[in-house]
Amino acid sequence: MDAPIVQPPGRRGGFQGMTVTFKRSQGNTRVFGKIDGVVGLTKAGLRQGMFESGHGLIKRANNEIIHGLKTGRVYVRKVNGRKRRHKSSAPGETHANMSGAARRSLSFQLRGSRQFEFGYGVSVGKTAPEYVESLEFGNSRMDARPTLQNAIKAEQGNMVGHFEDQIERQFK
Repeated sequence: MDAPIVQPPGRRGGFQGMTVTFKRSQGNTRVFGKIDGVVGLTKAGLRQGMFESGHGLIKRANNEIIHGLKTGRVYVRKVNGRKRRHKSSAPGETHANMSGAARRSLSFQLRGSRQFEFGYGVSVGKTAPEYVESLEFGNSRMDARPTLQNAIKAEQGNMVGHFEDQIERQFK
């Protein structure tokens, strides 16, 4: 193995130590190969953790849309000629399910090993209804029903667990 390159650090008000830099060379390919392997395993664990987190977010959002407590107004509307009661969501709550189009468009897409996108119509083959931006962020006539934000807040602890579990699994 080649000797590491040792340099004094830039002057910042007194001596603080030496900087050691390791560079690839003929003699240390095995060490760098192991480092690259660790990086690859870590990226694979992160990607799998994002995949599980995406599914968890969709499951959480769907559950809150369908079964979550709604405290908004009650409307009577006709569905297939029959009168149905519909309880709406209040501002700040996950939106209530009416047609199911927004709920069915929930999806996620991985972007490399460092990020993923979760939202309405983000994966191939899914399209978001026009009104989802107004649902999530509100507009001049309606306050926000932040479904995505609520799902992320509720699922945060599980997401951390997914990442930890998947990275550990890669190193076993």
